[in-house]
Amino acid sequence: GPAVETGGLPALGTGGEGLLLLESGAYSALKLPGPLYNLLTRVAVDSRGVVWSSGASDATPRAAVGVNRWDGNNWQHFTEANSPLLMNMIASLNAGPDSRMYLGTWFGPTIIGSGGFNILDDHGTADSTDDEWETYTANETPLSMGVIRGDMAFDSTGGVWVGSQFNQQQPGGLERFDPQSKTFVSYSESLSERAVRTVEVDGLGNVWIGYQHSGLGVIPGGYSGGEAARQVSTFTGALGETGILDLAVDPANRLWIVTQAKTVVLNFQENARDE
Repeated sequence: GPAVETGGLPALGTGGEGLLLLESGAYSALKLPGPLYNLLTRVAVDSRGVVWSSGASDATPRAAVGVNRWDGNNWQHFTEANSPLLMNMIASLNAGPDSRMYLGTWFGPTIIGSGGFNILDDHGTADSTDDEWETYTANETPLSMGVIRGDMAFDSTGGVWVGSQFNQQQPGGLERFDPQSKTFVSYSESLSERAVRTVEVDGLGNVWIGYQHSGLGVIPGGYSGGEAARQVSTFTGALGETGILDLAVDPANRLWIVTQAKTVVLNFQENARDE
């Protein structure tokens, strides 16, 4: 945790409170000014260096869990109680190239269909009066996925690729959101499965899809390429792996793949049509 300002001592967090490590070696309870709920799901740093974190809980009151903002001086908290945030269970927290925060939430077992897609523009300040929200509720908007329980990626044309897994009876999938027209384009019907755990866009515009069960997929050229999603058939055969936990692209446009058992680098020779 953060160093204590009065002496540089470390502060350690627990599930409900903080523990301050004193010079004597003893511990004492300390209410930290940081996240409202210390079970964090995601952390992101935006282009200004502001640190964001999110939490998720079906049991914790909605006023006590949500999104936390730390600008180096002050903490700010966004919950269902004090903001338009959809749902208190946040699985996706992504800092967009437009300096806005993109949030994906899913529903709790008792609140079917109350999650969705959130965009927060804090206009670079900790002043809540200038915050601007866009919210798209699952099942009530063109968002075809019942919940957002995956990852997001941003392409060079400003589009946001939103992936999601199944959650109970709510379908997952993959959609592209255009922030300018505020419209969604669904790719879900062309996928190998609707349980998309992560999505990544490389510098060549290819959209890589990490499935929960069936391995790796790709949309060559992405939105501007005009091609359908296809399965990377060599992935499961070469690696003996089926599920993907995370994807990342490096500056050389190599794809880093994390599974339960290993980390793999795929060099596709700058041609996503040739494995």
